[in-house]
Amino acid sequence: MLQHGPPLAFLDIRYEIVAFTGAIVVLALRSKEMGPGAANAMIVIDAAAIGLFSVAGTTRALNAGLAELPSVLLGVVTAVGGGSLRDVLSGRAPRIFERGQFYAIAALLGSAVFLGCDRAGLARETSSIVGASACFALRVLSWKFNWRTRAVRSDRV
Repeated sequence: MLQHGPPLAFLDIRYEIVAFTGAIVVLALRSKEMGPGAANAMIVIDAAAIGLFSVAGTTRALNAGLAELPSVLLGVVTAVGGGSLRDVLSGRAPRIFERGQFYAIAALLGSAVFLGCDRAGLARETSSIVGASACFALRVLSWKFNWRTRAVRSDRV
């Protein structure tokens, strides 16, 4: 969206390592019957990915000179966009469209916390860890305790 150089995944090998590690884990788990432990591991891995990519998208936007709000929004789009593409390619409905999921909200928190730490003068590495951890924690806690968002509108006609 920014048209500002190559994608981050091509500039920093850590993004590729995370993506390939996740793919290998998925392939290993898919080759066996996925029990509750494997399904739980997938949710935790996905929560970590959302946190990392929300911070990466926000960082990229800030580096491109975008203001705070567009940077946070781009962080959210980066985080949920990759997961949505993964879900579609694997034949599932994207999690972002599942009712009640703390998916985009977790990405929003991660991006906002990263931005707040960055603006408070913390080092980018520290801000990244804190932002990604906040996103991860909200996503995992919402899953563990079955926290749900309320519907914005009623389905009744």
